Amino acid sequence: MGRLLSATEVERAARQGRGAVAVSADTIISPLARDRIRELGLRLEVVHPRSPGSRDLEARVRDALTRTIARIGDGDLGEVVRQTIQSISEVGPSAPPGPVGPVLAGRTALVTGASSGIGAATAVALAAAGAKVAIGTFAQDPHDVADTLAQVESVGVDAMVVEADVTRNSDLDAACDAVLDQWGRLDVAVANAGVLRRDRLEDMSDDRWHEVLDVDLGGVLRTSRTAASRMSDGGSIIAVSSIAGGVFGWAEHSHYAAAKAGVVGLVRSLAVELGPRGIRVNAVLPGLIETPQSLDDEASVGAEGLRSAASNVPLRRIGDAAEVASAIRFLACDESRYVTGHALVVDGGVSTSLPV
Repeated sequence: MGRLLSATEVERAARQGRGAVAVSADTIISPLARDRIRELGLRLEVVHPRSPGSRDLEARVRDALTRTIARIGDGDLGEVVRQTIQSISEVGPSAPPGPVGPVLAGRTALVTGASSGIGAATAVALAAAGAKVAIGTFAQDPHDVADTLAQVESVGVDAMVVEADVTRNSDLDAACDAVLDQWGRLDVAVANAGVLRRDRLEDMSDDRWHEVLDVDLGGVLRTSRTAASRMSDGGSIIAVSSIAGGVFGWAEHSHYAAAKAGVVGLVRSLAVELGPRGIRVNAVLPGLIETPQSLDDEASVGAEGLRSAASNVPLRRIGDAAEVASAIRFLACDESRYVTGHALVVDGGVSTSLPV
């Protein structure tokens, strides 16, 4: 039996300015410590004992268990076993976008809403594929865009941060012009920025309705319009929709679902309109993905909601932002050069499964 990591140790690491909590492969992480790691934005790093050659199977299993339990908890033994088996195989369930070669070398990209979540993962994925990346943020974003910038720069490509409030045409004009001034071209635009709110129909004001629609649907229109006006023929625009609205309804989120459904219609229409220029326009529809937004139990399902929902996913787990980013990267590069007007669902099979 390994030692227990307490929440006090996690908080001590945060006070000391450490960005990660180091544990041995056999450390047991308490549920409270696991929650504090997430709340404080720390990484969990497994330190392996130094030994010549490859680690034996026991060490690999301990490592996999540590990472699995840290992510989903230890309440469902069957799920822990399933994910552990996956994670000790060649490709784990939450593996980041792997090396795919410089399929976007020489290209430039703008990603809105890239301070955290799917946007941040997308910026890193595009950079790893060789693209120069403009990381879009806005003044009220509570997440530190410097974290995304550091991750992108660590890949070894050029990057910059641009102010991109998608409700303001002036911001998007300036962001796209900055890309042109810096790198001379704009090849990829990812309209990812969005907000999530919970409102029952009887409590929803017109202002609240317009707030969500203005960002989640209007923001995609503005980003696409501005990028297309400056994009070389043959570029790619990718919008982030959702299975909420794009496939299913969602109680107490009708404004969000309506916006995300609208994104699919918008993308299909723009694909037809921009097709003669060789500009492809596609959407990704993420399912249950662990992001700061989905972990917010006031606006979304929260951590406990995600954990309980995992059993309804055919792959029996919640998705990772990096897995959505991989789909976006595919739609951005020439490997998808004959794909346009498409809504690519990335949901672990939820939308294919009858609720019986």
